Amino acid sequence: MMDEELKNLLEENLEISRENLKILKKMNRARVFGSVFWVIKWVVIIGLSYGAYVYIEPYFRSFLGIVGSLTSEVNEIKKITDTPMDFLKKIPSFGN
Repeated sequence: MMDEELKNLLEENLEISRENLKILKKMNRARVFGSVFWVIKWVVIIGLSYGAYVYIEPYFRSFLGIVGSLTSEVNEIKKITDTPMDFLKKIPSFGN
């Protein structure tokens, strides 16, 4: 009687251990796939960021050049019209 009961318990234990092994293998597989997809995701994000920079960079430099020239032109206009009275004095008909 004891042997039969012990045998049944061992078979149950073996069955549960096999089920646990299947579950653990699935969990391990999910972990590996998760790690692989995490790396792929970051490679794609970094690659797209770099590609966008390379593509947009010439336009950005052109924009900065335009802003720089516009700033220098505004400064030149500001120098000319810094003092309106001096500007008017330079005109022969208004000068004293």
